[in-house]
Amino acid sequence: MDTTNRGADITVTSATRSEAESRADFGLPPEEKPPVTPPPAEGTPPPIAAEGDADAELAAALDTIEPPAAGETPDQKKARQSRSTKQILKNIALRKQAEDRAVAAERELDRLRTAPPKAEVPPTPAPKPGAPPAAGSSAAPEFTFPTWEVYQGDHPDAEYHTYIDERSDARYAFNDQQRQVKDRQDARDRAEHNARVTFSSEETSFKAAHPDYDEKVTAFTFEDGPTVVPIQQLVLKAGKDGPAILYYLATHGDDATRLLQSRTPGELLETFGEIKYAAKVAATPPAAPVAGPAPPKKPTSTAPAPVSTPKGSADATRSLHAIAEDDEDADAYIARRTADQRAAGTG
Repeated sequence: MDTTNRGADITVTSATRSEAESRADFGLPPEEKPPVTPPPAEGTPPPIAAEGDADAELAAALDTIEPPAAGETPDQKKARQSRSTKQILKNIALRKQAEDRAVAAERELDRLRTAPPKAEVPPTPAPKPGAPPAAGSSAAPEFTFPTWEVYQGDHPDAEYHTYIDERSDARYAFNDQQRQVKDRQDARDRAEHNARVTFSSEETSFKAAHPDYDEKVTAFTFEDGPTVVPIQQLVLKAGKDGPAILYYLATHGDDATRLLQSRTPGELLETFGEIKYAAKVAATPPAAPVAGPAPPKKPTSTAPAPVSTPKGSADATRSLHAIAEDDEDADAYIARRTADQRAAGTG
């Protein structure tokens, strides 16, 4: 459709004439358009700028961060560009960290938006002063050191490398202290474990010799008091003497009360030592009487038997008158005397 403006003798063609023809009607030269570069295909790397252009752009960027001084020497220019390069790298790292934090925060927000609501947990009451910490509530201390800004405020003339050295020394000392604490705790844990094993092993043997051990120990309980835990630890650390001590306390209520009512650590240790000795004596069975050594046997002599010494004396010589009065035969008397002398070895 043609629309003609008669007053100006200008004919405007709509939808039927091209832009070039319209420009020719007005006496305008054809419009020169830059060549259109088609977009690169997907996966095609971007074109690489010429090395000279890249260097020039980098130099210009470095000059923007720290402008060159008048009469700058090549060495000064190199040092300035090095400082500027470090600043650029630092800014890139900070920007990357900020972007990572932003991404992490966005993810956390998404998680919180989609997470189901949690049940309300009543607040934990504050522990009473002097109360022992709850199990599992003790957390390992964390290393702390002032930031560079705070450190610089306290040490205006300090250099950054000095700050790094002091922080490294502090961290090393902190780690060494924590290692020593852990070593001491590990040693205590090993000692306690060994004591429990020894106690359990000795308890089995002690029960065999004392059938009422379980009955007595089960019925025995300490009243609550500040010395209950130290006493339990002392009994456990006694090792092989532990079952005997526990059995003694269960069967000697007066000594158990005296131990429980100890007023000082020294008194507790002294009383426990006395009870430990008494328990060992009570648990030791009486020794059987030992027979004395047999008297030595009399040695048998191999010497010949001694010659028997005749004892007594021969009959006194009788007179013939006595013989006659006894009506004894003289010849018989003489024969008898001769036989007696021969038998005595004198004849």
